[in-house]
Amino acid sequence: MSKKLVLEVHTIEKTIVHEEVDSVTVPTAEEELTVLFGHTPLVSSLGDGTLTYHNQEGDQFLFISGGFMEIQNQRVIILADLIQRPEEIDEKEIAKAKKEAADIISGEKAIEGRNLASAMADMNIATRRVKFLERYRHRNKV
Repeated sequence: MSKKLVLEVHTIEKTIVHEEVDSVTVPTAEEELTVLFGHTPLVSSLGDGTLTYHNQEGDQFLFISGGFMEIQNQRVIILADLIQRPEEIDEKEIAKAKKEAADIISGEKAIEGRNLASAMADMNIATRRVKFLERYRHRNKV
C-alpha cells in the first residue's frame, strides 16, 4: 500500500502540480501546516509564502498567495490566487511593485482605483516574494 498523497495545485487559469508526493507544507493565515499520509480531512484558507512538497526528486518550492486548501482521502487540493515557481519570479517586477506601493503608502503618488489597503497588501506580497527567493537561493545555493 502506497503511503503517498496526491497533490493538486491550481490557479484559476491552470494546473501547476498534479502528482504523488510524500509531504506538503503550506502557509496558512496563522502558521505553516505540514500534511502527511493519513492526515485528518481539513479545509483551510491559505496565507502568503512558501509551499514546499517532497516528491521522488526531492523538495520542490512554490510561492503562493491566498486561496484555499482541502485535504480529503489522501488528496491535497490547493487553489491559490497566485502561484509562482522560483524561476518565474522577476525581481525587477517586484522592485517596481514595492516602489509603487511605497509611493502610494507615503502619499507621494495616487493611482486611480488604488487605495492604501491595496497598496499595503501589494507591499506585503512583494516582500514575501523576495523572502521566498532568498530562502530558495540560500537552500539551493543558486
